[in-house]
Amino acid sequence: MAERFTSKALLANLTHTFVEEVQYEPQYNIFLEIFSGFPALKNQIKLLLREVFHPYKNSYIVLEEFRSFILKNLSLLLKNNLKVQGYWLTFDILFRFFSEDKSLNIKTAETIFSVLDKTVDIIDKDTFQEISSVVKEILKAITNLPEKYFLNFLENYYSFKKLIFKYNRFNLSSELEKICKTLLIRSYVLTYNLWRKLVEKDIDRLELPEIKEKSILKISYFDSITEKLLDNHLGLNALLNLPDHLDLLRELKNLISFINTLENSIFPEEKKILFLFRLVETPILELIHEELIREVNKNLIYLINLKPSQNLDEFLIQFFKILKEKLHLYPWTALECIKNIGTCILNKKDVYLIEVLINEIIKFGFQPPQIKGIDVNWRIKQNPNHLLNIKVWLDIFKVNPEWCSSLLSALILNLKLYGVSIKDTDLFQKEITNLLNSPIKPIYNLVKQFCKILPIYYNEIGAEGLIRDLSTEIDEIFQRKDSLIHFLRKFVHIENSSLAVDFIKDILNYWLTLDGSFIKKYLPEEIYERVVNHEKEYHLKMQELMKFLSEKFGSNNLELILKEDLNQIKTYIEKIEFDQVYKDKLHLLIYLYKLEHQKYFGVLEDINTFFTQYSADDFSFLPELKDLLLNKKIEIEKKLDKLLTWLNDLKENIILSSKIFTPVEEI
Repeated sequence: MAERFTSKALLANLTHTFVEEVQYEPQYNIFLEIFSGFPALKNQIKLLLREVFHPYKNSYIVLEEFRSFILKNLSLLLKNNLKVQGYWLTFDILFRFFSEDKSLNIKTAETIFSVLDKTVDIIDKDTFQEISSVVKEILKAITNLPEKYFLNFLENYYSFKKLIFKYNRFNLSSELEKICKTLLIRSYVLTYNLWRKLVEKDIDRLELPEIKEKSILKISYFDSITEKLLDNHLGLNALLNLPDHLDLLRELKNLISFINTLENSIFPEEKKILFLFRLVETPILELIHEELIREVNKNLIYLINLKPSQNLDEFLIQFFKILKEKLHLYPWTALECIKNIGTCILNKKDVYLIEVLINEIIKFGFQPPQIKGIDVNWRIKQNPNHLLNIKVWLDIFKVNPEWCSSLLSALILNLKLYGVSIKDTDLFQKEITNLLNSPIKPIYNLVKQFCKILPIYYNEIGAEGLIRDLSTEIDEIFQRKDSLIHFLRKFVHIENSSLAVDFIKDILNYWLTLDGSFIKKYLPEEIYERVVNHEKEYHLKMQELMKFLSEKFGSNNLELILKEDLNQIKTYIEKIEFDQVYKDKLHLLIYLYKLEHQKYFGVLEDINTFFTQYSADDFSFLPELKDLLLNKKIEIEKKLDKLLTWLNDLKENIILSSKIFTPVEEI
């Protein structure tokens, strides 16, 4: 066997990032005391502290885990005698996450807000008095943050106004009230300055007198109110009655709704869309960017239906540019907008605009599956927008297949490059029925090429029949104590997909080599550690057996072994002098592999199970087909001739039939 290659770059990176023991100040061990009565929580916070202070941590993941832990266990912390110290150190840790990364800073600000907000919701007056000194220092620290950090607090759905309104139900000390006022004033002044610039740049240019009458979004309003704030004569209650960022966003949405009611003669559709484009590109409106994108989509569809195609290409290109920029934030919305726009343009039947559309969709890019293994609940970890992307492109293609051939070609190319991941429970078969119901005759071969890529031609969802029986039988050989096989069984039963084929093959590769990388990509960390460190005896035995089987084949090439007939493989295995339970385990796993391979990729491994999926009532030639395949006396040429006749009949009388078929949803 060839010596295993290990990347020098990887070794160098591991050497650089390895920290034998993470050091942090002893004061943070107070969390261990607070949760000492709850061993699981104590262990969890101990591990979290190690992650928080690790010099090479993934800040996004650690922040989310710390946030989740604190919010779930905040009531326990606030009931503890060490609540004041623990509460202070919670925020001490959170403030450490501020960095040069704006996205992380927004998440940090949102986390600080969420802890403060939940605190005020769950505490009583006495507890508030106990922690008020900490609250005072936290609010003071927020108030004194540099502007680039402070602005992050304005970019989420929490608000200082709402938070302080909740605090106000307690009897605030004069000192705490003063800090609340200072915080609100700074928040308002920054907010109003940003909104003033927006009004000056975009809203005032609309030159609509009606807007000035109906809206507070005016330069004069912001100038006047900012002047009052800077005079510092407003009391806390008066400050709480002023509009904050969220209030102004609602005001803007009302303004947009009003503009949309205006007649085209007063305010043309083109002008409405350009206005919305500018708003989508305005950073301070990020909280409503997704809504604005939907609004643009709606207006653009209206414009496409209303106007001739001239000059619409510019709007279309600009819209795709915006969608591309916002894709990482709103992938579902972006793809839905593309589907709606695409369907609208294809129904308009303007050749030039369709060409622009298809080019923009292809340039927009494809959502790959990005499979990252299987989680502890036996669900595939993957890009949730992968399947939606396939469906959206297909929905557009089906409107006019002949005109969208380049789109289907691009889809085929992307699936070939990145792979495809479709779970049994996605019920994608009905999408193919709908595809074949569309007028595909001019590009039949292209559609056939696409359909062959998809691992979906079965009607057993999940693990049923023989697949369920086999996977259960393998697991029961060692009473479910073999974690690797048990995990495979649960995955196959709960979320079976074509990934099972690769998973089983890589289990066999692991047995052949004991190289953990074959299985690590599928397993949660704790399962992987258990398999390779605590259950190795199972796999050492299987390695020994695989070695004997390889000798029987004269090769350790797994692909070659798996291509062999199952009965022949079983014969080889039975001839090996070895514990029968391990021989049964190997035979059954290879059998399971062949069944899954047949299910997802149409490779004829077991002719009987294959034919049970189909009915002679639907395909009259089935009995004859089975005999044809099994009869070795018939010449190959005659077999091929008969098969081609049936294939042509399927193509002309079913696939390309003008009849609209209803998807069969019997599972």
